[in-house]
Amino acid sequence: MLIGVLETMGFVLSLSGITLAGSGLYQVVYSSIVIWIALLSRMFLKTNITASQWLAILIVTGGVSVSAWGSLSSTGGPSLSTSFYGIVVTLSCTLVYATSYISSEKLINLPNAPSPQTVQGFGGLFSFSAAAIYVLVLAASFRFNFLCLHSSSLFA
Repeated sequence: MLIGVLETMGFVLSLSGITLAGSGLYQVVYSSIVIWIALLSRMFLKTNITASQWLAILIVTGGVSVSAWGSLSSTGGPSLSTSFYGIVVTLSCTLVYATSYISSEKLINLPNAPSPQTVQGFGGLFSFSAAAIYVLVLAASFRFNFLCLHSSSLFA
């Protein structure tokens, strides 16, 4: 269930990030997910990362930073403060998704672990259920508001 919660949170943050930052800046910042996965793999999975891999991570981080800075400087997109919030939300999204991926990896490597298909299936089922409940509540709210607005004309 934790993986489903993380996937759902990541999705919501992803949509918020792209809305706030704009698609170009979002893509640049989202590419930092590789960095988060490497760091979390090292911390929680004890993955050995070689010096050349760390160098590649630093190069990617530098490239992402320069690209993000260049995207902020361009005109025609969201305001600077909106872009900043978009960057923060998108970085949060990448951290949540990376945590989900590392959690899945950790879970499927446990003794007597469920299959990767089972882990991802339950995560997807949770995310789908959360989205379905949200849509149903939203639809009920719209219907209630519609009835409230038009109820006086129905009984007049």
